[in-house]
Amino acid sequence: TNSNINSNNNNKNNFNAKLAASTSNDIVSDAPDDRVGEILRDDLGFKGFLQTDLRSSEDGLLQPKLGQESSDGNMEARALLPAAPTSVDTAAKRILASAYHMRLDETTECSPPSCETFLARNVTSPAHIALARRAAAASMVLLKNDHDILPLESGVETIAVVGTASVTTPHVALGDGRDDLSEDVDTSLNAPSPLEAIIARAGENHAIVRGSPTNDPKSAAQVSKNADVAIIFAAAVPRNTTGGEEVIGFPDDLEELIDSTKEVARYTVVVVETPAALPLPWHNKADAVLINFMAGQAAPEACADLLFGDTSPSGRLPVSIPESTTAVAYPFGHGLGFGKFQFSTPQRLPCDSGNEDCRLKFRSVIKNIGNHSSAHVLQMYITFPPEVGPATRRLKSFKKSKLIAPGEHREVNFTLTRKDVSRWNRMLGDWDEAAGTYSVELADSVVKPRQSLGFCVIECSIEKDGAFVIFGTLLGAAIFTVACLTLAVKKSPGHAGYRRVKEPALEPLDAPLQILA
Repeated sequence: TNSNINSNNNNKNNFNAKLAASTSNDIVSDAPDDRVGEILRDDLGFKGFLQTDLRSSEDGLLQPKLGQESSDGNMEARALLPAAPTSVDTAAKRILASAYHMRLDETTECSPPSCETFLARNVTSPAHIALARRAAAASMVLLKNDHDILPLESGVETIAVVGTASVTTPHVALGDGRDDLSEDVDTSLNAPSPLEAIIARAGENHAIVRGSPTNDPKSAAQVSKNADVAIIFAAAVPRNTTGGEEVIGFPDDLEELIDSTKEVARYTVVVVETPAALPLPWHNKADAVLINFMAGQAAPEACADLLFGDTSPSGRLPVSIPESTTAVAYPFGHGLGFGKFQFSTPQRLPCDSGNEDCRLKFRSVIKNIGNHSSAHVLQMYITFPPEVGPATRRLKSFKKSKLIAPGEHREVNFTLTRKDVSRWNRMLGDWDEAAGTYSVELADSVVKPRQSLGFCVIECSIEKDGAFVIFGTLLGAAIFTVACLTLAVKKSPGHAGYRRVKEPALEPLDAPLQILA
C-alpha cells in the first residue's frame, strides 16, 4: 500500500497518512481486508489518523477494520451508520487530536461548517506566482542534453515549437493523474501556453519562433525546416487500449513527430509532461529530453526559464523511467544540470561529540568545472551486508548544493547513523542493528557512482572490545565503501548478528526505502 505521511514539525507524534487509490488484481489498496491499519498502528506505533484517497474508499464508509478515520471528500452521516459507536469515537478523537496539535482551532479564520467562502477565496499574489514558478523549475528533470544544446543561448536564431501540448494550458495532477488547469484554478491567473512562454523569452534573444500547434508530422517538418532547434511538447493523455481500458499514455504519433523534425532541424528537444513513469522508447532520437511531472500553474514559464538557461535544472528522478517493459532508460536519481562537477576524495571526519548514534561521518568537495552555474544533488546509497539480505542499494541521504559558479566548489558532509545500519525487525517489533560489511556510495543516481577518483584506503578506528569497528575504502569516483563496518555487539536470541535499537514509537515510519536498480 502506498501512503502519504504528513507531520507537524512541532510534534513528530502527530501524523496523517493518506492511502493510495491504486489497485492490484482489481482490488483497491485500501480495501477493508487490507492490513495497512494493523501494520501502521500495531507494528509501527502510528498515532495519527488514516485518510483514504480519491474514490478509493468503498462507498465512502468508515472502515474500522482498515483503521481509517476519514475519506478524501466529505464523509457524510450515512458513512458512520454501519460503524460501531466506539469506532466513530476513536476516529473523532484521532482527527481532533491532530487538529489541536496543529493549533487549527487558533489559526483557522473560519468556523466549520461556515468555511466555504473562506476556502474559495482568491489568495493569488505576485509572490505566490513567483514561488510556483521557482518550484516548477526545481521539479523538472533534464534527462538528456547531447552536444550541450541546452541552454539555448544567443547563437540560436530560429526556434520551431511543435505539438498540440505546446498551446494547451498547464495541467495539475488530480486523482486520475491529470486535469486542465482552466477547470480547477481561477482563470484570472492568465497562465500562458508553452508556445507563448517561449515566444516571450526568445524575444529577449532576438530569436524567431515558428509554431505548429498540432501533432501533424508534415506541419512539424514545415516549421522545423532549417531551424536551429525544434522543441516538441508532448503530454500524457488518457487513451483507450484495444480492450477498451482507459490508460495514460503519449500520443501514438509522437515518434513520427520526432522523426519529421529531426530530419530538417539541426537539433530536436522533447519536453514531456506526465503524471507517471511512462516508457520513452524514442528517447535516443532526441538530442535533449526534459520531463515535467505536472509542475502546476507556472510550468510553461518555468520550462522557458530552463530552456534558455535563466534557471539551471536541478531536479532528480523519484522513479526510474523505462525505455520499454524490459529496459530502463533513466534510473532513479538521474538528472542533469548545466554544470559539470568533479568530486574530491571523501575525507573521514570524527563524529560530533556526544552523538552516540553516529557510525560514520565524512566530507566530499564538489567543484564545478563546467561553463555554467549550476546546483548539484549528491546522493548517498548504502548496501547492507550480504548476510542481512540481497545486495540492494538504498538511498540514505542526498544533499542539494546551492548554485555553484564555474570554478567554485562546495563542501558536502554526510553522516551515517545507527538507524542507517539498522533494519526493522517485525518479529521483535523494533529496529535491529546488523553486523557485517557495508558499502556506501556517493553517486549521481542509483546506478551511477562517480568514477573520477583513484583507489585509496581510509585509516580505521578499531576497538577490540568496543562498540564497533569501521574500515573504509574508496573505490572509483567517490565510491565510498565501508569495507568492514563490523559491529561488535551482543546477539539477540534467535537473531545472530543483530542488536536491538530502542526508538520512539513512530520512528519506524522512516524505515529504509529499498531502491531497485
